[in-house]
Amino acid sequence: MTDFSLYDADWRQGSLFSAELPLPSVVMSSHGSPQLVEEAHTLWIVASQDCDLSNFPATEAAAVVELRPVYSDAPPTDWGIRAGKLLISKQFYCVSESPRLHVSPAVLMSLRSGMREALAESRVLAFKTWLGLRYDRPAVPPEAVDLMKSIAEAIDRPRVTLQHAVHDILVEVDAGDPPLYRVFAVVTNDADASEVRAWVADRLNAVDPHLGILESIEVGTRSQTSLELIENSYTANLSQVTWGKANGPFGAP
Repeated sequence: MTDFSLYDADWRQGSLFSAELPLPSVVMSSHGSPQLVEEAHTLWIVASQDCDLSNFPATEAAAVVELRPVYSDAPPTDWGIRAGKLLISKQFYCVSESPRLHVSPAVLMSLRSGMREALAESRVLAFKTWLGLRYDRPAVPPEAVDLMKSIAEAIDRPRVTLQHAVHDILVEVDAGDPPLYRVFAVVTNDADASEVRAWVADRLNAVDPHLGILESIEVGTRSQTSLELIENSYTANLSQVTWGKANGPFGAP
């Protein structure tokens, strides 16, 4: 008889649970050699895809399930679907460059008592999209770096009344001399779209038109944000955008 799977046991990509487990990383020791460092961590999210979870027998002994640590200290102010940090709830978030842990299905089954209430469907979808984008995100082409830095500097911090209304600021750039760019503000369902649009327009007045010409400003909720836009835009955030350089992309400071 075939073993029941982790999926049968209600584990899903995006399942959140509490358990004290080691979070390993390898660093350079003071002696100049690789050294394993392990810190205890207590909150986790399942990152393996549902199709894998449905194929993993619950008694499997091999460490095939990917877990990501979940953090709560100093959460970011935006939801960050294209960012280095992603809010999975108003309190908890994941970090792109964090270490990750692989455990066996048997271990995961032993931790079922720590399962937390399921995340909202919208946040699970955001988590899945974010994982994909972190592995395959477009770097800003060299010719658009100065423009994107200027835009990011202009709208780096929403004013207080908009901090919880704006999820992300996405920018599409068309090649040209100067290039044309379009801005899309992803907002909460109850946000005042006209207020957000006016704020974005005011802030973008600081962008030198020699770097790029603003073509349009749109405001919409997550449900109004197309997959095409997400795949082809860059996030206007100095700490989260990826800059393209001759020797490869790297995170902006």
